[in-house]
Amino acid sequence: MISRLVLLTDRRQLSPRHDLLSVVADCVAAGLRTVVVREHDLPPSTRHGVIVALKALPGLTVISSRLADEAADGLHLAASQPEPPEGWWGRSCHRASEVAEAGAQGARWVTLSPWAASLSKLGYGPPLPRQAYAGHALPVLALGGVRPSNAAAAVEAGAHGVAVMGEVMRADHPGRVVRSAAGAGMTGPTPGTPPVVLTVAGTDSGGAAGVAADLTTWSHLGVHGACVVTAVTAQDTTGVRAVHAVPLPVVAAQVEAVTDDLAVAAVKTGMLGSVDVVRLVAERLGHLPLVVDPVLVATSGAVLGGADVARAYAAHLLPRATVATPNRDEAVALCGVEVPSSELAERLADTGCAVVVTGGPEWRAEGAVAADCVDWLCLPGGVPQAVRHPVVATTHDHGSGCTYSSAVAAGLAHGRTLETAVADAAAYVTGQLRQGSGWSLGRGRGPVSHLVPCVGEYGVERRRRSPR
Repeated sequence: MISRLVLLTDRRQLSPRHDLLSVVADCVAAGLRTVVVREHDLPPSTRHGVIVALKALPGLTVISSRLADEAADGLHLAASQPEPPEGWWGRSCHRASEVAEAGAQGARWVTLSPWAASLSKLGYGPPLPRQAYAGHALPVLALGGVRPSNAAAAVEAGAHGVAVMGEVMRADHPGRVVRSAAGAGMTGPTPGTPPVVLTVAGTDSGGAAGVAADLTTWSHLGVHGACVVTAVTAQDTTGVRAVHAVPLPVVAAQVEAVTDDLAVAAVKTGMLGSVDVVRLVAERLGHLPLVVDPVLVATSGAVLGGADVARAYAAHLLPRATVATPNRDEAVALCGVEVPSSELAERLADTGCAVVVTGGPEWRAEGAVAADCVDWLCLPGGVPQAVRHPVVATTHDHGSGCTYSSAVAAGLAHGRTLETAVADAAAYVTGQLRQGSGWSLGRGRGPVSHLVPCVGEYGVERRRRSPR
């Protein structure tokens, strides 16, 4: 059977410092198992040499596109080509009805396109409805506009897997794109292995926010957490006493260490602290599903990122992000204007990513009932949608923003749609706020609970009744 992740080549999209063989080799090292060689403009002998060279890569199945080649393992036909008399072959399809026709002709797989808007073929489309990918006897690979942020959704819609081209060919680090697909389940990791989510954030010595909040949240939600520390802070429930920024080369080395070894399925950013770190994250991790929590102001009011950092977020990071989750104050800093939260979400979505502006001081004035808090979700080009959840009366909310964005990242890593991940994250944070609402920790804004959600059954209460 065809692999769940297939790479289509197009050397014309490569960076000038890359060559086709090294790019495919990097992808094979990251988990790629099948490549379709296009390169239709090459002389037959040269193209044959490319196929022979790729066949030498360990464990790689090489399929020729349109033109049969004796060295290839199979043949992928354009939609208009006649079927070959025999052999292992597949076909390009552009309508769901064509899939069954290809199967009747003997095809062993098909690509069905376009899944989403594609930079490789501007104006190609419109994207097919999600239901077009479900219910087929043949393995169907979603093609067109496939990227790490939407690959898992294609499988959720019913596709066998995905076929990628431009997102890998244009990448500075092609293997990382394939690793992120592996994290989304495309290359078939060991069943039961949790997806990996990476936080790029600062520490909190009080254990409420930052990296501590991210890693504990992920341990609850079934993902493995990795971390890149950008700053060490001295803070407690009353405020931030000191901040030490980790040198940029050390931040970069942490990013390299994680991404070179682990198949990262999603990234969540917290306190980045400087323009250089914002740019580093955009360049090194922007190809992955990315949740940006633009930490500019601490719960205590301490400024953790100035106007230059806010501008860097808007210019470099938000256009690469899957979703940003600013609170109202951060959204105002990013937009530079005081308007209702729904409008802030709409303005920020114009940068190209989805946005959730979490509950602000005017939530009662925006149509919510007294028992509700409202976050505003807006997709690029869309209309703001209210995401309502119950108000929890508590002063123990330090770290709730970090916890929320981490929960969204966990949902994306599990392959959930953005809307589902956002709703699940709101419900999770509400439960954790309730759990810690009666606590007495510290002299200021105490931490949101980071104990296991089932504390009443297995946590503090049970342990108190169980003498050693």
